[in-house]
Amino acid sequence: MRHDATRQVQHHLQEARGALGDAGIPHSLHYTKLGWPYIRFECPHYDGPVSVQYREMIRDRKTKEITREAHYLVFFQMKDGRQGTRSCPDLETLMDKLGIDEDRIAEGRAQRDHLSQHDRAVSVVDPLQEASLMASIRR
Repeated sequence: MRHDATRQVQHHLQEARGALGDAGIPHSLHYTKLGWPYIRFECPHYDGPVSVQYREMIRDRKTKEITREAHYLVFFQMKDGRQGTRSCPDLETLMDKLGIDEDRIAEGRAQRDHLSQHDRAVSVVDPLQEASLMASIRR
């Protein structure tokens, strides 16, 4: 299944994109083969490229009990070549795990406060520069 261009990106993922933009971190939005959105960017704390998804809460259909809490999921490359993951329950924890300074986000947010949430979620990098950065990450 391919992603539907009209499909909305989850609000929580847009908030994460806005925080990355506020912190001045170049990022890009991608979709998995099944059409789920994720953010990709270079993260110094993990020494390389990182992907972040937002996973919604899941409830058991019969009992209505929560079987999985909503959370951000961080994917990163470990030194031995395997893929590592970290789960974060909220945006503040996510930024902390990524090593992104809250003061840096607040400063960028103050400068970009006049922008809408949608505009803040757009990557801070020129599209050609972003393509060049992503090509260098893939090498």
